[in-house]
Amino acid sequence: TGGDVVNLTWVDCKTPDDLLNHFQQARNNVIYAETKMNKASSRSHSIFQIKITKRPRATENKGTTVKMQATVGKLTVVDLA
Repeated sequence: TGGDVVNLTWVDCKTPDDLLNHFQQARNNVIYAETKMNKASSRSHSIFQIKITKRPRATENKGTTVKMQATVGKLTVVDLA
């Protein structure tokens, strides 16, 4: 399908605070440079993709396998400088 993305980082977050901390860390990496049209232009592009998976807790039912289903949601936020 697509090509490789240079410096792409995937991070697993276990808590909302983890997510916010990594989001802020990524925003701190944005580079700003002056252009003729805008003195505080960001020339960096960013894509933040948040995937949330909700799974019920596994329970054992007298040695039988219990089929578990997960609910998955994905949010993609794109910043095109």
